[in-house]
Amino acid sequence: MKRIILLSVLIAAAAVSSLDISPVAGATGKSLLLPGWGLYGMNEENGAKAFFSSEALLISATASLFVNSENNRVNALNKASYSLSKDVSSYPENVLLKMESYLSSDDYNASLPSKAREAYPDDPEKQLEYITSKSIPDSLSWSFKSEDDMRSYSFVRAEYRRLREFAAYSVTALALNHLVSAAVTYFRADDYFKKIEFIGGFGLKSAGFTIGVRF
Repeated sequence: MKRIILLSVLIAAAAVSSLDISPVAGATGKSLLLPGWGLYGMNEENGAKAFFSSEALLISATASLFVNSENNRVNALNKASYSLSKDVSSYPENVLLKMESYLSSDDYNASLPSKAREAYPDDPEKQLEYITSKSIPDSLSWSFKSEDDMRSYSFVRAEYRRLREFAAYSVTALALNHLVSAAVTYFRADDYFKKIEFIGGFGLKSAGFTIGVRF
């Protein structure tokens, strides 16, 4: 997968470089593809370094979050499989989610009649349909040895979801970095905005990162 992504980036980069387009569009396209690339070609080194640095940091953060979340997902499955003495890796997500709150599938199934009555208080047929559709079959059953085992599993699962959520935020930040880089390059490539000085930097000692403009 990584090789495919890298190859796609290289092909796109070659295509952008070879196209007969205006300098402004070319520089903007380069920065959209790789933040800072278009600015670097315009000798805007401060801006290029700022976007290069932010891209590297965001890619590293995203990769780390995804790897850690996947480790937590597998760890939760291993914990559950050990406690249940059965492999649950093939269980669907909706069942794995229910396992976080119920000690056993019998406990969950036992809770369905009251839920059905709440959902359809005056319709016994729909109550029965609800119970039948929601019941956990024996093939997907579970019964934790103790509440501590269930809590341990639930904690790791919650951590997995939290890391996935942060990874999604990081991907969004990556997309914004590309868009902002392209927008800045577009304006800096225009003669009207060339009098504006771009200020950007990344400090390793202070772990600081700043972007700004000076008129």
